[in-house]
Amino acid sequence: MLHKTNLKASFLVFFLFGFILTGLKGQNNFPKGLSKSNLSESKKKEIELNFQNLQVSFRKNMGQWNDDILFESASSGVHMYFMKDGISYASVREVESEMKINSDNEFARSGNDHEYLVWNMRFLGCNKEVQCLSEGERKSKINYLIGNDPSRFVTNAPDYNLIRYHELYDKIDARYYSSGNKIKYDYVVKPGGKINDIKMNFEGVKKITIKRDGALEIKTDWGTATDLAPYSYQFINGVKKEVDVCYNLSDKNTVSFYCKGSVDPAYDLIIDPVILVYSTYVGAAGPLSGPLIWGYTYDIASDNLGNAYVTGWYDGAGFPTKPGNYDASYNTNTDVVVFKMRPDGTDIIYGTYIGGSSGERGYGITIDNTGNAYVTGNTGSANFPVTAGAFDVAFNAGQSQPFLLKLNAAGSALVYSTFLGDQGAGEGVVVNNTGEAFVTGRINSAAFPTTVGCYDNTFNGGLGDVFVTKFNAGGSAVLYSTYVGGSN
Repeated sequence: MLHKTNLKASFLVFFLFGFILTGLKGQNNFPKGLSKSNLSESKKKEIELNFQNLQVSFRKNMGQWNDDILFESASSGVHMYFMKDGISYASVREVESEMKINSDNEFARSGNDHEYLVWNMRFLGCNKEVQCLSEGERKSKINYLIGNDPSRFVTNAPDYNLIRYHELYDKIDARYYSSGNKIKYDYVVKPGGKINDIKMNFEGVKKITIKRDGALEIKTDWGTATDLAPYSYQFINGVKKEVDVCYNLSDKNTVSFYCKGSVDPAYDLIIDPVILVYSTYVGAAGPLSGPLIWGYTYDIASDNLGNAYVTGWYDGAGFPTKPGNYDASYNTNTDVVVFKMRPDGTDIIYGTYIGGSSGERGYGITIDNTGNAYVTGNTGSANFPVTAGAFDVAFNAGQSQPFLLKLNAAGSALVYSTFLGDQGAGEGVVVNNTGEAFVTGRINSAAFPTTVGCYDNTFNGGLGDVFVTKFNAGGSAVLYSTYVGGSN
């Protein structure tokens, strides 16, 4: 078990580093030629986002912590210390100090104190000889130069992308890995493994509850952590098959799993708990009479600060927008909607309609390093908003067709917006570090724009083809575009 005194020592290093950084405020500590004054707001934002983009890693204990700890990681303000038979979770927060009499004989607060929350999860009945293996070593190395005794310095402590508890139980592994700036985990039950061997015992928590929807709630002194019902599956002959696996409360502090569905014993079973941070409705209250107002959220992305970016469509007035957003007014017959939500899910930062007179839908969204949102979908509106100089500003009459647009970071203006072919829809989009967008979707037309030398510039017929198109950073030209498909 991880002792609080050891945790406080670890946190002390962190806080001292924070105080050093705080002490540098107001001084010009930028490298020559990169002072604060000559950094644009967009560049400052980009730097901030890049810092936040640091992926979660798992740091090996090379002697910087007590011997029980094998690896350490941190996500969303929680430090995780991985030991052979379990994990310790540690958080720290500032609290106001008590009122005291200062040197001027006045009541004042001396500053902020810190309080700590530590709770543990133990793998009950796990194999004593379990191995905690690391995978995906990174180039980064960390040095711990603590105290004045060089013999106790730790240098070149390595970081990894994934750690695996190999044979945690007989024929069962547990994996912890990075997903952006978050930590995910799953259990791999190999052929011959028994799912009910897995037992997670929690210490230092107030209450554990399994909700009616299958979610697991762990209540601590500082709040509640929620895992949705586990998503479990097998890959059988290359095809994913979902399996119904549920949480089970063995006793008031011990959680296990049981399987309600059928499992093919010849293949691995993956149990993947889904961590819920927040859940909310977005929209307007529907009328008591008259036309139904409805909406649909179809795709979501997140930035390095934890803001969520969502697209879909909405059929009615009243969708939540903010002053200065691109379009606060419902157009008609379902509009694309795009909104950005705060990391804690308490409010939207912006929300906007995008549409014309005949209806459209948003199917895919992604963001770049400076917070611009790229959205693709389809539209049937000849007056769908496109921008001057974009790749294609001419609507192909009579058919719903794909579009790609780039919305600025404030949600207040279109950077570019373009049609793309006819009789189809854009369904997914990604963007690279230079702002070039890649769009894919479905198309049912021989007139789709392809490029010379592309993989396939001939429509294959049937029910339609996949398309893949790469745009330049300005949205003014296609760098390549191709069909992908067969005769059916």
